Amino acid sequence: PEKDNPQLMGPGVLRDLSKSRKRADDFIKAHPTGLNISFSEKNPTGSAGPDLIASPTGEGEEQANRLRLEVSSLKEKLAATERKSAQTADELRAQIEQQVLSDLADHPTVEYIKQIEDERNYYREQLQEEVRRCKDLRIALDSKQRVIEKQTGTLEAMKGFTRSNVNGSRLPSVVGRSR
Repeated sequence: PEKDNPQLMGPGVLRDLSKSRKRADDFIKAHPTGLNISFSEKNPTGSAGPDLIASPTGEGEEQANRLRLEVSSLKEKLAATERKSAQTADELRAQIEQQVLSDLADHPTVEYIKQIEDERNYYREQLQEEVRRCKDLRIALDSKQRVIEKQTGTLEAMKGFTRSNVNGSRLPSVVGRSR
């Protein structure tokens, strides 16, 4: 309804208002604040002015200090609980990761992959060993070929001396010697 032209409220609205006021009164009784607030025509909103909060005995300030202490205590408890919650969450995450890793490690596919990796490493080692042996054999073959070439060169040089013996050289002939 318009403010300038108020109309009568229906019985349903009046019933709802009565229930709401009863709930508000019950809430105020269940959660006392120590404030003296009353709803009246002079104070229709129930707001507390400065004269209603402060009492002549100073109880309002004492209660405010008590509430401040309680609020700071609750803030400290909240911070401690949040730290503990974060720590617990980290511990749970680590525990779950460990469990998942252990479950994965026991999986047959992972075991098969590990077996294949082990075989690969074995064959790599075998290949390295064979490459080393091949290099050693190549060095031995090259060395033997140099020895043979040296001996062949010496024999040919000796054949030349032998021919010169036939031609009257004074050098002895080594053609018939065996080693």
